[in-house]
Amino acid sequence: MKSLTLNVSSPSFEIALAGDTHEGAAHMHEKGIGELIEYVRSGPKRYWAHMGDWIEAITTDDKRYSHDSSTDPIPLRQARAAVKMFSPIAKRCFCGLIGNHELKLHRFGNLVSDVICKELRIPYGGYLARVRVAYRQKTLFNMFLWHGPARGTINSNAKDYEQREANLKAALKMRLKYKMSDCAIMAIGHIHKLIIVPPSEQLYLHDSGSGIEQGYLQGEQVGPFIDTDRRWYVSTGAFLKLYEEGITGYAECAGYDPVDLGFAVVTVDSGRIVDIRKRIV
Repeated sequence: MKSLTLNVSSPSFEIALAGDTHEGAAHMHEKGIGELIEYVRSGPKRYWAHMGDWIEAITTDDKRYSHDSSTDPIPLRQARAAVKMFSPIAKRCFCGLIGNHELKLHRFGNLVSDVICKELRIPYGGYLARVRVAYRQKTLFNMFLWHGPARGTINSNAKDYEQREANLKAALKMRLKYKMSDCAIMAIGHIHKLIIVPPSEQLYLHDSGSGIEQGYLQGEQVGPFIDTDRRWYVSTGAFLKLYEEGITGYAECAGYDPVDLGFAVVTVDSGRIVDIRKRIV
C-alpha cells in the first residue's frame, strides 16, 4: 500500500476517479477518454486519479492475445501512447495505480511506475493507495483507492433489474468495507462496472429530552473509524467497449454483459463531500 497526499488549492473542488483505459486494445473507447481529458482540463479546481490498467499489456504469447483486437501488440509502445494521451492533464493527476494487466508483466518491469508515471511526473500509487486530501494542512477526508481483486469481480444473478442493482451495490460495499476504517471514500477499478453507493440514510429515533425525535444517518469524513454505513463506495467504471464492428474481443467471447462506460466524479463543497455521481461517456 502507498500513502499519498492531495493538497487542494480550495475547499471546493471535484475529483475524477477513472481507470481501465486499456490503451492498445481495439475496443478502447477513445472518444470517451477524450471526454475525461476535456472534463479535467475544463475546470480550474479539478483533480483526477487513474485506477490502473492504463494499457492492455497482453503480449503476443499470451493466450488472451488476438491480433484483430489489438491496435499495437507491444506493451512498451502502449505505455508511451498512454503517456502521450494523458500528458494534457498530467499536472492534475495525484495518483496513478498499477492494474492487474500491467502487473502480469512484472518479469519485464513496472510499466506504470517506470514509464507512465515517471514520464508524466505523477505520483505512483502502487496497486493500492490511501490518499489524504488536505486543504491548508487540514485533513478533509481520506480515500482508499484499490485497483481491485485480481482474480475476482462483482456479479449478480438476480432476474429483476432493481434487485440486480441492489445486489451489485451490496457486493461492492461488502468487498470494501473492512479494508480500511478511516476512509470516507472507498473505490475500486478492475471490474469495469460503474457503481456508486452513497452513505445510508437510515432513519433512527432518539430522545431529545423534550420528546422522541427522528434523525437520519449522514456521511462522516474524518476519524479513526468511520461507520461502514456512513462512507461512499465506488466502482470507477472503464473505457473498454464490449463490441466493435468486425472485431472479436475477449469480453465478447467470455459472454460479458454490457456496462456503463465512464468514470465517477466526486464533488466537494466547503470541505464536505456532497455528491459522487456517474459520468457516462
